[in-house]
Order: sequence, then C-alpha cells, then structure tokens
Amino acid sequence: MLQVMEDLLWQYLQKGDLIGFINAVYLSIMGEAWFIIPYFAVFALLYIKTESLAYCAIVWILLSSALLYAFPAEAATVAGLFLVLAIAIILYRVAMHFFSRLSI
Repeated sequence: MLQVMEDLLWQYLQKGDLIGFINAVYLSIMGEAWFIIPYFAVFALLYIKTESLAYCAIVWILLSSALLYAFPAEAATVAGLFLVLAIAIILYRVAMHFFSRLSI
C-alpha cells in the first residue's frame, strides 16, 4: 500500500506539478479535513469581524454552491456539509424571528 501511494505521489513530481504533489500529500494524510481548515479559517475571521452568524451563513451558501463544482470530489463533501449547515442557520434565524413575534 505504501509503495502504491509513493508511486502515485511521484507521478505529480514527474509531471512537474508541485502544487498537486503538496495537495496530494496532505490529502492522503488528512483526507477531507484538508479542505475544512482553510474554509473554516476564512469564516472564523468573517465571524470575528461581523459577529453575525447570518452573514457567515449567506457567504457559506454562496461559496459552497460554487465550490461544489470547482473543487475535487473530496471537497464537494465538505462544501455540501457547509451548505446544509448554512441553510440550517438561516432557517433557525427565520424561525426564531417568527416565533418571537407570536404572543401566546
């Protein structure tokens, strides 16, 4: 198994694709978590700046929709997860706004 992985990684270097080689090394070690780290870092900074989860959710929806088709299949799972999470956040905010106006 190790020899097969080494041969696959060596193909990137033989083609001169250094970025692909670095990406493949981290992807083979960390799996889909490799795509979560930069994605989460961007939104952590956005949340710190705006202090609003709704803004983050809107950006999550827009970016996740674009990333579903732009990134490889491993990242599509992560983008889909963040897309579902963003929709849940928006629905929660709408429901809380609706139910806070009801008087029982």
